[in-house]
Amino acid sequence: MSIALLRIEDLAVSIAGKPILHGLSFDVRAGEILALAGQSGSGKSTTALAIARLLPRAAEINGSIVLDGIELFSQTEKALRDICGRDIGLVFQEPMTALNPVMTIGEQIAEPLRIHKKLGRADVREEVIRLLDRVGLMEAGITPDRYPHELSGGQRQRVAIAMAVSCAPKLLIADEPTTALDVTTQAQLLKLFRTLAQEDKIGVVLITHDLAVVAETADRVAIMHEGKIIEEGLARDVLRTPRHSVTQDMVAALSRLPVRTSRPRAESILEVSNLERRYGGVAATQFTALHDVSFSLKQGESLGIVGESGSGKSTLLRAILGLDKPNGGDVRIAGASLFGARGKENRALRRKIQAVFQDPAGSFDPRFSVERIVTEPLHLLGERLSRSERRKRAETVLERVGLSGSVAHRFPHEFSGGQRQRIAIARALIIEPSLIALDEAVSALDISARVQILELLNALSRDLGISYVFVTHDLSLVRSITDRLIVLQSGRIVETGATVDVLAAPHHPYTASLVAATPDFARALS
Repeated sequence: MSIALLRIEDLAVSIAGKPILHGLSFDVRAGEILALAGQSGSGKSTTALAIARLLPRAAEINGSIVLDGIELFSQTEKALRDICGRDIGLVFQEPMTALNPVMTIGEQIAEPLRIHKKLGRADVREEVIRLLDRVGLMEAGITPDRYPHELSGGQRQRVAIAMAVSCAPKLLIADEPTTALDVTTQAQLLKLFRTLAQEDKIGVVLITHDLAVVAETADRVAIMHEGKIIEEGLARDVLRTPRHSVTQDMVAALSRLPVRTSRPRAESILEVSNLERRYGGVAATQFTALHDVSFSLKQGESLGIVGESGSGKSTLLRAILGLDKPNGGDVRIAGASLFGARGKENRALRRKIQAVFQDPAGSFDPRFSVERIVTEPLHLLGERLSRSERRKRAETVLERVGLSGSVAHRFPHEFSGGQRQRIAIARALIIEPSLIALDEAVSALDISARVQILELLNALSRDLGISYVFVTHDLSLVRSITDRLIVLQSGRIVETGATVDVLAAPHHPYTASLVAATPDFARALS
C-alpha cells in the first residue's frame, strides 16, 4: 500500500466555543479521489477549510494534518502560506465569487505562477495558455484576455480549476464544484478531476452531497455526520452495502424520490407566445437568447425547463416573472398580458406568480426576522394589515410548509439549508399565488432535504392547485416534480412532451446527450 499524501489524525475544530469537528482521522493517497459526503451541516466544508488553513482566527484547531511528510501545524505563517499556495489547490462551489471580476482570467491564472513559481513574463504567458488548453477552454475559443462575466458558469469553473492546478499542487480540494452546473458540464469537469488524479498523481478531496457523483467519480468515500466520520471505505463497497444507519438512510433516499401525481385543470394559467429576447445594441452584434419560444401551462400542472448553461433557461424565467421585457412575443397570466398591465392590474397579476430561487440565503436579508421575510409580498395585496394579522398569516403559512409558527421571530442563519428553502416557499405562498417559478430550488440541498422539499411541493400543488415552472439542470429530479418537460438549446425549444416519455425515449440528440450525462447511482454501482 502506498504512503499517504495527506494524513489527518484526531482533527478537532471549535468556533466561538462550539465544537464543529470531533476527532476526524483519514488519509488521501497520491492519484486517489476521496469523497467527503454527508448531509448539510455535517462538517464537510469545515474539514476542507481546516486543511487549507482558511478557518476564521477565532477557530480553535487541535490534532494533526500532515501533507507529504510535513506537519502543517508546526509551520510558521509564512511557510504555511507558501505550502498552501504551492501544494494545495482549491476549487469552490461558486466560481464567480472566487474570481476577481475586474481582472482578466489570464491575469488571475498568472498570479500564483508569479508568486510561487517565480516565472518571467514570457514563461507565464506560455504557461497560462497551456493551462487554459489543459482544462479545455482554448478549444472553445476562450483566450486569456477574457473577463469572468463573459464566460458561462462551467467555463468560469474551468478557470478556477486552472488556477488551482497552476503550481502543480500535490493536493486538490474541490468543495461542491459541480452543484450549480448543468449535467453535461458536470460530467466534463468530473472527467477532468479523474484525469488530474490519474495523470498528474494529484490527491483529490471531493466534497459533495450527491451520492451519484460519488459512485461515478470517487475511489474511496468517507461519510460525515455531525462533525464525525461514521463510515469509510471503497466507494462501491460503502454505497452498495452501507453499515451505518445514516449512510443507509442517504442511500435509501435516492429511491424515495416522490412520484409526481397531479390532476391539472382545464383552464390555462400561463401562456408564452413567440417569445424573442435579444441583447446588444447594433443588429449585427446582437445575441439572441430566445428564439420564438411558445408553450402553455394549465392550473395545477408542473412544467420542467431543462438545458445546458447558456441555453436560455434563466432568460425565459426572467421573462415569465416580468423581470426582463422581451423584444417580441408575450407572456399572459390567467389571460392577461404581463407586460401590457399597469397599476392595479399589474399588481393583481404579480400576485398570481411568485418565485423560489436556488440559494434562499442569498435572497434573504440576514437582518430580517423570518416573519418579516415571509410577509414581504403582502404589499401586493393592496390592503393594510395590522401587526397581529401579519404575524398570524406568517405563522399559518410557516406551519403549512412544515415549520412551527414559533420560529417567526428567528433569523435565517439559525436554520439549515432545507429549512431556509421552506421559508422561501412560505414567502411565495403567503399571497396565495396561482403559479410559482422555481429556479434550481433544490440543487444545493442534500438528498434527504431534497426529498422533503419535493414532497412538500407536490403536496401543495395537489392540495392548492398551484402550478410550477421548475427550472433545473438536474434531470434526475424532473420526473419527481414535473408533468411535462421543455428542452432548451441555444434559446430554442428542441423537444417537449410528457416528462416520463421524454426521459425514457428522447427524440432529439441533444436531449439524449443530457440524459446520458446525468449521474446514475445504480448504473455506476452495477
